[in-house]
Amino acid sequence: MSKAPSTSSAMVILAVFLFLGVSVMPSFACQDCQCFSDNTCSDVECASNLTANCTRSEFTPACTGTYIIRTETRCSGSGSNCTLCYSCANIFKLTGGTEIFLANGHTNACGFGGCVATVYPTVNLIAGSTYVIYTCKLPCSQIGTTCESCSANCTAYACISYNTVLCTP
Repeated sequence: MSKAPSTSSAMVILAVFLFLGVSVMPSFACQDCQCFSDNTCSDVECASNLTANCTRSEFTPACTGTYIIRTETRCSGSGSNCTLCYSCANIFKLTGGTEIFLANGHTNACGFGGCVATVYPTVNLIAGSTYVIYTCKLPCSQIGTTCESCSANCTAYACISYNTVLCTP
C-alpha cells in the first residue's frame, strides 16, 4: 500500500502535463544543436543586414531559450588558408513572410589565425517558431583579401546550440 500515493501522485503530474501541453516540461530536458554552411563568397563586411551571396536556411528550434551562436571557417586541400576568410551569421525571425533581424555573429581576428570564433553571441529563440539564418563566407578585408583569395576549398559554418556543449559542424 505504500506505493499507492506515489503512483497516484505520478498520475496527477502526468495529467497536468497532458492537460497543459508538453511546453511546460522543464527546459533542462531539452537540447538542440543545428549547423549551417556556406561556400559562396560576398565581398562585404559582416553586418546585420547581410543576406546577399549567403546561404539562406530556414530552421525551427527544438527548445525555447537562449541559444549560443558559433561561427567557424574550415578549409581543406593544399594552399587553403582559413585566415584569408571569415564566417558571418545573421539570424532573423520569420513572421508572415517578413524577416525580422535578431542577432549577428562572426569569427574574429581573421588574418591572425582566427578561424573559429572566440566570442559567442546569444539569441533568444522559441521552440516551434520559424527562423532564418544567413551563413556567409567573407574575405578577410582587414588584411586586404578578396573572394578570389578566399579559397573555394574554404567553407563558412554557423551553429546554434542550446543546453549542450558548443556544437561544431
